[in-house]
Amino acid sequence: MDNKGQIEELVVCRLNTRPDDTAYKAALEDTNRWLAAQPGFQWRVSGYTDDGRLVDRCGWASTLDAQTAGARFMDSDAGKAFGAFLDPDGMVMAHYRLAERA
Repeated sequence: MDNKGQIEELVVCRLNTRPDDTAYKAALEDTNRWLAAQPGFQWRVSGYTDDGRLVDRCGWASTLDAQTAGARFMDSDAGKAFGAFLDPDGMVMAHYRLAERA
């Protein structure tokens, strides 16, 4: 797959819960469904570190698609449910254009 020009969104923050929490997993699945319905959404990879930090990456067709979805996300039911598990202090979000993928 040629990913040049694709926009990747990276979010890193601390979780307020254990990643194996059943409610967290359900909120993650609801978020995946919500994202899949957004224009320009291409893929998502979500994981966590041993110290409870969430690492979330999404692929988008354009920066505008990513920003539009991001602006709508926290107002959505899925966004509110998922956001309850995140510590917003120290959250980092960035959008960047993929130049190369090996």
